[in-house]
Amino acid sequence: LVESLKRINLRNNELTKVTGKKIYTNLKNTSHLEFLDLCYNPLCLDEIVCGNICNSIKNHLNLYHLGISDTSRDAGIRLLNSKKSMRSLVLEDNKYKRKALDYLFKILIDKRCLLAELNLKFGKLDYFN
Repeated sequence: LVESLKRINLRNNELTKVTGKKIYTNLKNTSHLEFLDLCYNPLCLDEIVCGNICNSIKNHLNLYHLGISDTSRDAGIRLLNSKKSMRSLVLEDNKYKRKALDYLFKILIDKRCLLAELNLKFGKLDYFN
């Protein structure tokens, strides 16, 4: 990744977990990213790669948007808890269980949470089971 980039939209690009590892390596060595969207890429299906990417962007203090579709894990929700300044979170095409949604609601009602946009499009929210 180019070090001067602040906005990266890689949505729906068939990126594999090998590419995800390269993205993770680059992100952990920088701290200036503001916008990252990785929705609908196969790399999001790999729990380790997806988790590593989310962990690597914790040091990006100006990150205000994250887009990630990880089918059933809660990496994006956990990242929101550690980055209270995030303004936009896209969690499309996810299958969250009640426990993950309870955690999300707890974060959202926290007065330190500045989230202005939450996108759960195509989500299979299993709140009542």
